[in-house]
Formats: sequence, C-alpha cells, structure tokens
Amino acid sequence: MPHPDNPARQMALISMAFNLGGPRLASFRRMRAAIHDDNWMQAAGEARHSCWAKQVGRRSTEIAGILASGVTPDA
Repeated sequence: MPHPDNPARQMALISMAFNLGGPRLASFRRMRAAIHDDNWMQAAGEARHSCWAKQVGRRSTEIAGILASGVTPDA
C-alpha cells in the first residue's frame, strides 16, 4: 500500500491495521487502489461501506472522516 504523507491519514490506517490485522486490511483492494490514486474521498467511502464499518460502528465513521479530510477531529 502506498505510504500517505499525511500523519492523520497514517494514524487512521494504523488504527485500521491494528483492528483488522495486516492481511485483512490488505484485502481492501478498492480502498488501496483509491489511496494509490490519491483519491482519499473514494478511499473513505470504501472504508465506510465495508463489513468492518458495520462491526466497529461509530469508530469507522471517524476513521473514514480522517481519511477523507486528512485531519483528526480534535485538530
């Protein structure tokens, strides 16, 4: 997966990796493709519309928001 230059997005992806594990995060092919294309809105949408989002609830909305905006909610 490409390395985002934005620290907030890095934190969001690390949070997802911690929750999912590397192999399951790697299975988010459309999200990874969007990140590769620097399309953070699409990446956020892919995260929001995943089974993971249904499992973690409100936290997924927060992480997707960080992916889309590049800022943390408390910043």
